[in-house]
Amino acid sequence: MNPVLTTLVLLAYGTLLLDLVVFPIPSEASTLQLLTRDPAGPRKLLDAARGSTASKLLWYFLPTVLGVALVLVPLIATLWPALIEYLLPIDLSAPWIGAGLVVLGRTVGLTCLFQLWGTVQNSGLHTTGLFAFSRNPCLVGMYLFYLGNCFLFPCVVLFVGIILYAWNMHRRVIMEEAHLTQTFGATYRDYAPRVPRYLFWKTCSMSHQKKQNEVTAWFDDKYQRESFGYLRPFQAYPIFLQLLGAKRGESLLDIACGPGLLLQAAEMKELETTGVDIAPSAIELARDHVPQASVHLANVEELLFDDEQFDLVTCIGAMERFLDRKRALFEIRRVAKQDARFCFMVRNANTPSWRLWRRLLRRQNLKGHQDALDLDSWRRLLEESGFAVVETYMDQWMRQRMRRVLRGRPDFSRPEPIAKPLLGLRWAYEFIFILKKA
Repeated sequence: MNPVLTTLVLLAYGTLLLDLVVFPIPSEASTLQLLTRDPAGPRKLLDAARGSTASKLLWYFLPTVLGVALVLVPLIATLWPALIEYLLPIDLSAPWIGAGLVVLGRTVGLTCLFQLWGTVQNSGLHTTGLFAFSRNPCLVGMYLFYLGNCFLFPCVVLFVGIILYAWNMHRRVIMEEAHLTQTFGATYRDYAPRVPRYLFWKTCSMSHQKKQNEVTAWFDDKYQRESFGYLRPFQAYPIFLQLLGAKRGESLLDIACGPGLLLQAAEMKELETTGVDIAPSAIELARDHVPQASVHLANVEELLFDDEQFDLVTCIGAMERFLDRKRALFEIRRVAKQDARFCFMVRNANTPSWRLWRRLLRRQNLKGHQDALDLDSWRRLLEESGFAVVETYMDQWMRQRMRRVLRGRPDFSRPEPIAKPLLGLRWAYEFIFILKKA
């Protein structure tokens, strides 16, 4: 090889060694990190970590070892040119194109590495410089460096190697994005759609914030037009506190509190009440209806409360509307005390009405982000988010209405009977989960 090209290759690998030794950037999707995983961590990382040792070795460790070995092939070929004869050489004479790509790749890699290093030291998210053009500029630099070496040392093994390397790294990037979403919340969710994952192609057409604004506007309009008429009457709400075993003096946070009907029931039990909702009109109604409660305009994905603050957390009929359920559940878990109890009521996707009316006839409310899961999927989501299911009940409102018609006004000073499903729990219209922290 030309002495100039030989020197260039050696310098390029020298800077790569500098990257690894002097500026190591930790990765949540590294093979080591995949061996253990926080149960409240991102789903993709959790799924990978739950695999057997053999599967992790096959799908993560082996491709990484092969990728690293193939990246080192050009360095070895520079020191021992005869190696190329054993790697199925290709007749492709474009060494200066390769040299240009190697220089460009290492320049991009070093530049973004210095930018990223300062950000990692400050525990922040970098969205400027090269990160304004690509969410993974360091990896783009490595691809350019690898492709340049393919032109400097044209052989079948290296061209196959870059495909293996790109496939392996792309899988790591997908898992890393789940971690970044959970760590940086709305900041990353707003940044990701605006900037390509690598180059040129953006991942989606509507940002998370734009979708959230659409959902907020739908609920705000709903409460303005229908007020309390949008919800069940007050009599439907004390049962949730009964199922929680709420005690006088305990602190309650009601997520998506609406006009405050559950907060009203909680105040009758002399609880310390706090509510949050995304709709300004709902907050206005709640402040008028339950003036003693502390009510805040807030998104559950970004709760402005201290860690381990509440004894009880409720979320009645709203979780299926959340855009990022994993992030919302992380926040709910964060603000609850270690021995807190939780009550979530969620929609069942397994009912004939949901399957026929919402899905088959396309009557699902997309602007309000109306969604549902079946019983097993809800349980899996909750358990993966760090909760332990204590009890699961069917929605009680239908039986409550029947008792109300037959027996008149209910007496909230006494416990209500708990109805059981006639056809099995998984066919219930909605599920009520009573949970604790795992």
